Amino acid sequence: MKKIIWLVSIVVSFGLISCNTGSQHHSESNNDKSIIKYRRISGKVVNAADMKPIGGSIITFNNPLKNKPVGTLTDSEGKFVLDSIPSSVKKITVVNVSGNKSKEVELNEEENIVIKMD
Repeated sequence: MKKIIWLVSIVVSFGLISCNTGSQHHSESNNDKSIIKYRRISGKVVNAADMKPIGGSIITFNNPLKNKPVGTLTDSEGKFVLDSIPSSVKKITVVNVSGNKSKEVELNEEENIVIKMD
């Protein structure tokens, strides 16, 4: 009896895998026009008055593919890296927790940016 259940579970698993693979291949061929491009942005958050780094700031963007915010924190030198940003994302939000201020930053083609907080 255990062998039959084990055999059935393996057959079902392989069936699901092959169905999944086929549907993925099918959707890829139909969606060639809508290939999603990603980018990586690194940068530094600084105080606009004295250009000192602001550590512990929160950098976020709304990921339209997952419909939820994604983000990171700056390190003690104010540096950050955001990976896997869909090319459709045109702005990020910076929150200086210690200064209780936030700022929206428009993205351009630059991969390395400096964000000056008031």
